[in-house]
Amino acid sequence: MRPLIGITAGSDGRRAVLAEKYLSSVLEAGGIPIIVPILSKDKAECCLSALDGIIFSGGGDLAPHFFTEQKALLGFGEIDQKRDEWELALAREAYRRELPALGICRGLQVMCVALGGSLWQDLSLCPMAVLTHQQTEPKWYASHQVEVFGRLLEHCGHKYAEVNSLHHQVIKKLPSMMEILAVSSDGLIEAAGIKEGCFWGVQWHPEQLGRGALSQGVFNLFMQEIYK
Repeated sequence: MRPLIGITAGSDGRRAVLAEKYLSSVLEAGGIPIIVPILSKDKAECCLSALDGIIFSGGGDLAPHFFTEQKALLGFGEIDQKRDEWELALAREAYRRELPALGICRGLQVMCVALGGSLWQDLSLCPMAVLTHQQTEPKWYASHQVEVFGRLLEHCGHKYAEVNSLHHQVIKKLPSMMEILAVSSDGLIEAAGIKEGCFWGVQWHPEQLGRGALSQGVFNLFMQEIYK
């Protein structure tokens, strides 16, 4: 029986919004995708009890007070505080119950902040950032290289890989229970996860890249860890 994989959705104010490629990527990896709309944070335990794993999708910025910064600085984008509260509650509950979880772009940032980490509100504020991490090319285009470590390296077999880059925020402080799984050439964290267990994410958008070692392979690795 195929595992049920929840994928968090955003909202346009009238309906849940999620790019179709998340769904097709989970299907190709062997799972059944379930769209998870924004609910009140007290529903997190009930929601996760029905799933075999969860994917935190991409989207807008996290409100800065969730990572102990009270003021939105230069470059800060649109926020949805209800979505923030919901996904942070889901991430903490997934970590508590050791439910397999994968974060994509914003999703990795949610997982990091949920466990006590912090973000640079905009790449212009990060002294290390020299690459263009918010590409203007199509989403499927791989715009820069990452160096890969740990479980990602073991899975894809390549020390370096080309990825797309569609973000203007990045991890500033990694929680103590997480380790780096990939970095860009300018030293920014491109993938991270807890040191033991299936709770990890990537800063790029593998669902947009198509097939390849670090595109569909990200979903395949996630599904493999569910079957362990």
